[in-house]
Amino acid sequence: NFALPGGGLKKGESSRSAAVRELAEETGIIITPRSLKMIGFYRSSEAGLKYKASLFSVELSSRPNIQPDKVEIWEYIWAKLGDAEKLNLSNITRYALSRYKPQQQGRLL
Repeated sequence: NFALPGGGLKKGESSRSAAVRELAEETGIIITPRSLKMIGFYRSSEAGLKYKASLFSVELSSRPNIQPDKVEIWEYIWAKLGDAEKLNLSNITRYALSRYKPQQQGRLL
């Protein structure tokens, strides 16, 4: 399954700060917390674990040079929003895409 960058909170970390950190760790993309737009929350129960995820989007002015974390990221692609919805996506990614409303026509990581 394809999934958007994400992960858990470190002790004392806000969800916004965690999103910035996870994006940098998994892709090498550096953003500021203020550049994130809250798009919703996702609750799930998987493998006996319950969790709540904060979902954010960020608009990038150009396609960044991705430096994937080779431990967590095996493959990545760029896809237009309409094309991404046709891929084999994780449940949380499919939900995040349904909540995403681009300010401009662009690409989603």
